This record gives sequence, C-alpha cells and structure tokens, in this order.
Amino acid sequence: MMNPAVAKVGSLLRRHSSLSNWMLALAWTGLVAASLEGAIHWSDGAEKEAAFLVMTGLVHGVLWGAGIGAVAWMRRRSNLNDGRRERTETSIHHLSGHDSLTNLPNQALFLDRLTRSLIRSHRSGRPTAVLSINLDGFQAIGESLGRDAGDLVLKEVSSRLATVIRQTDTVARIGGDEFIVILGDLPSPHAAARVANEIVEAVGLPIMLADEEVTVEANLGIAFFPDDAESPEALLQAAAAAMREVEKLGVNGFSFAGGGAAAAVSPSP
Repeated sequence: MMNPAVAKVGSLLRRHSSLSNWMLALAWTGLVAASLEGAIHWSDGAEKEAAFLVMTGLVHGVLWGAGIGAVAWMRRRSNLNDGRRERTETSIHHLSGHDSLTNLPNQALFLDRLTRSLIRSHRSGRPTAVLSINLDGFQAIGESLGRDAGDLVLKEVSSRLATVIRQTDTVARIGGDEFIVILGDLPSPHAAARVANEIVEAVGLPIMLADEEVTVEANLGIAFFPDDAESPEALLQAAAAAMREVEKLGVNGFSFAGGGAAAAVSPSP
C-alpha cells in the first residue's frame, strides 16, 4: 500500500507539470523526504499552498542531494586516505629494512633472513653459506672522483651481485663498500665456491662513469653453517675473518673460514 505522504506528493506535482523533469524529480524527492521526516503536515489548507510546497520540496531536495553528495565525498576521501595510509606504511616498512642508496636489504633485514635460512638448514641438513664481500679499489675512486662517483659504483656492484645469486638467496649492504650474501639450501660447499667465482668475475668488470672507466675487485670470505658456526652472529664473524685473510694476501678472490687462507684463496683471473 502506498504511503499517504508519497501519494499526496504525486498528486501535487502532477498539477505542476510545467516544471522541468529534473526540478520535478528534485521536488518529489524533497517533498517525500520532508513528509516522512514530519517537516510538512498535510491538510486541505496546506495543499492549496501548492507553490510554497513545491518550493519546499525543491529546497529539501537540494539539501537531501547535498547530504548524499557530502556522504559520498567523505567516503571517497576516507578511501583515498586509507589508500595513502597503507602506501605510507608499506613505504616506511620497506625503508626500515633496506639500504637507501642501493635498495638492498640492510643488516637488520639480513639477520632476520639469515636466521630463517639457518632454521631451514637445520631441518633439511643442507648447509647455508655466508659470503662477506669487500671492494678493493673503491676508496681510491671516492677520493679521486668524489662521493657521487662512489655511489654509482656501489649501485652498479649491487645490481651485479643481485644478478649472480638465485632469487631465493639474499644480498645485503651493511655499510660502506661491504656486502653480505646468504646462499641457502646448498647441495655442497662447492656450490658456494662457484657462486664466489662468479661474483669475483662480475664485480671485476669495468664500470663506466660518464666518460671515465673504473674498476673495483671483490675480496670474499665464506663461512658455512653448521661447520664453521651455528649462530648468525658467529657465522658473520667467521666469514669476515676469512675475507680479511684474502685482503692480507693482496690478491682478489675468496677464502673459506678455518681452512687455511693461503690454500683456499682463488685469485681472480
């Protein structure tokens, strides 16, 4: 059954068919809303004030439409704000775990991933290797060509390291010209040696800086879980110690932790 207020609105507006369609629709909406809200009390006398009632309907229609528009606008704004907030939180989370220059994982994120990798190695019985990497010749580039040139070298080396390792592995920059690599779930220690050789070769290729060609070389130390250490911190220390042995020898290549640096070093070609 039709609401009496709605019926009266229809009867009233049919007598004002000269109004444009959009005005009729607006007046109808406003009058119905006003009637249902009790803003208009229908009576025989009230219906005679047709022009006043139609104007009342138009005003209520405009207000009602503005209210709906405001709600829709507020919802859109809320959705936009939620999206911006989510993007901001994602960006902050990313920055907290990544190096701002190279976009590689930083030491905090690296340690988290290393801990997870050691847990998987403990379960599978397959070793995890940590490679500590230092760049020979980097300091001279920064001193002669400036900091911007050094930053470009670090970015290029980062890209080359990321290309050499598997997607399941991790390369991180821990500061200056020092990088660390996790090689998890290895079939044998020889697999780590193959990757180390590839890193030495990739890093040693010439780097073009504007009109100048520069070269850096990689020194690597390799430590294995569980043979060389059983905690993330001890594993990093063992790999760093092996890398320093390579530096002492004055050649570029890699050395295994605890294996005798002179015998384990593999010079770059």
